[in-house]
Amino acid sequence: MVDLTQSHDVIGAYRANDYSDIRERYNDAAVQYAFDVLDEKQIAGYHIRLACFRFLQDLKRQDDPDFPFAYDKEKATWINNFAALCPEATSGKPMKLMNWQKFTFAQMNGWVRKSTGTRRFVKTVYSIARDQGKTYLMAIQICYDFLFVAADKFNQEILASANNFDQSMKLFGYVKIMLQKLITIPEFKQWADEVGLKIQSRTIIQTKFNNKIIPISQESGRFDSHHFVLAIADEIGELKTFDGISKITSGQSKVPDHMLVEISTCYQDPTVPFHAEQDGLIEVMEKDDERELDDQLCLLWQQDSPEEIYPEEVSDLGYRCWEKSNPLLGLPEVHDVALSGLISGRDDAVFNNKAADYQAKSMNIWSQSSDKSFLKLPEINSAVSDKPFDIHGQRVYIGMDFSLSSDNTALAFVYPFETEDGQQKWYITQHSFIPWHAAGSIEAKEKIDGIEYRKLAPEFCTITSDIKGTINKDQVYSWLLNFIQDNDLQVEFFGYDAMGVDKVIQLLEDNVQFPLVPVSQRTQFLKDPTKFIQDAFIHDQIVMPNDEVLIKALSNAVIYEDKVGIQVDKNAGTLKIDVDDALVNAFYSAMFAFDDFDAKGVTKKTIIDKMSVDDLRKYIDDPDNGFF
Repeated sequence: MVDLTQSHDVIGAYRANDYSDIRERYNDAAVQYAFDVLDEKQIAGYHIRLACFRFLQDLKRQDDPDFPFAYDKEKATWINNFAALCPEATSGKPMKLMNWQKFTFAQMNGWVRKSTGTRRFVKTVYSIARDQGKTYLMAIQICYDFLFVAADKFNQEILASANNFDQSMKLFGYVKIMLQKLITIPEFKQWADEVGLKIQSRTIIQTKFNNKIIPISQESGRFDSHHFVLAIADEIGELKTFDGISKITSGQSKVPDHMLVEISTCYQDPTVPFHAEQDGLIEVMEKDDERELDDQLCLLWQQDSPEEIYPEEVSDLGYRCWEKSNPLLGLPEVHDVALSGLISGRDDAVFNNKAADYQAKSMNIWSQSSDKSFLKLPEINSAVSDKPFDIHGQRVYIGMDFSLSSDNTALAFVYPFETEDGQQKWYITQHSFIPWHAAGSIEAKEKIDGIEYRKLAPEFCTITSDIKGTINKDQVYSWLLNFIQDNDLQVEFFGYDAMGVDKVIQLLEDNVQFPLVPVSQRTQFLKDPTKFIQDAFIHDQIVMPNDEVLIKALSNAVIYEDKVGIQVDKNAGTLKIDVDDALVNAFYSAMFAFDDFDAKGVTKKTIIDKMSVDDLRKYIDDPDNGFF
């Protein structure tokens, strides 16, 4: 049973298997690259090692009648031979492909379905650092599909897409140049004449078959009524939602031999769909024996950690370590110039406090929008647990952040608990109330925030019931009371913004017995719970569910610092940190959950002090307690 989710020991799993038969049967560049990576002859990061391991495992599986795919070495060789003819736009000459590039094309096009002979992978998720020739590779793939996959078929559409029109036209323009150069070769010139090739400003068309290459931006979203045999979606790591991608895949569903290629460098917002998609496919590769998503390919050339921005300090490989994200460094003729540029770019970025941007673009590691981030992404991810936590009857500390204008209203819940081995931890959850008045509609609100709230409701959020889209205070109050009562929660503390006294607080004061404490939102009062939360995440004392609203809020927050201390803040109005504010309010007291005093230094009540009259009478009457 192969499960690498804990050990991450790809090399160990590889060495535990016998691939001698695969070595004898295959001698193409793609298979050789996989062996070189796993034999540690070729520098590669963890995610590419995973992809190579999956490749070799699948080569062993293909003789199993229950495994529906086969590796067609001829098809893999064919596209790489074609790629060797394709001219690069600047020089006008073909580039000699390295084995990692051949590995990419062979994976995407060499795997086929045994039943139909069509491509195995309907989706390829591809990520690599900038300036590694990804536009060149995708232009080759588009030309390959246009010439060969669409051959002798009618009405085949191929999409060249990016986030906006200019980016889409850049990819489309690259394809135009490549085709114009290709048809100067006699064989391709004859083909162009036979199919009636027309290279126009915004369309490339085979008039005989009505096959087309067209550019459409994600920004326009005009994918309805299109059915693409191949769709290239470039730089989608910046997209807040996958609305356009969903339209593309919906149109592709009945097209034989179709494929979507999602390609991008990393960005500074780790909460985007492209990152979540990568994480899901990484886990699929790690759980190799489970064989989920067998029709999706994941190829990620990335550094293994942010510390590798200074490889001379953390890696025995030195600057060769950067080949994990910049594999073109392995090409001798470009190595010196490329490496010099990367080092200069790093030093300049660090000097100008832009290391996060450099990390994302040049090292291809997901980062956060600021070097002053409240929490680091690995700390947040480490806290996420799929293991259920029973909140029923638990003591809880609650924090609230009430909304202004377009902000959400957030409730944070902190449940202190001890593990079986006596470790003190805090389980945190949240529930947000979503207004949409300022955005104009809930659909617009979702696009602005980059969160599909309606899919997360009712577990993690509630869309306001107010017909004008503002926060319904009665709805917030009712939800909170019902949640406390339904789960029999023992509320130790309810903290809220001292300036946010409103109807909800008034209703609580009139109807509940638990302590309601206004928390001043000045740094001198917030610095301690803020620092406590940071330390708790660092020391693995926080556990939380896989809640997109919570994860995004924690990822968005940055630290504001003055002479007194620190508190959480945000870089832009559209970044939601309401949950962070509510969480800090809750931890104003929750950080003392295992101590003998509260936030004000007052000795806590004993268990007897907290009992109702009836409970106290029963406690005294119980002979086991020694009163009688």
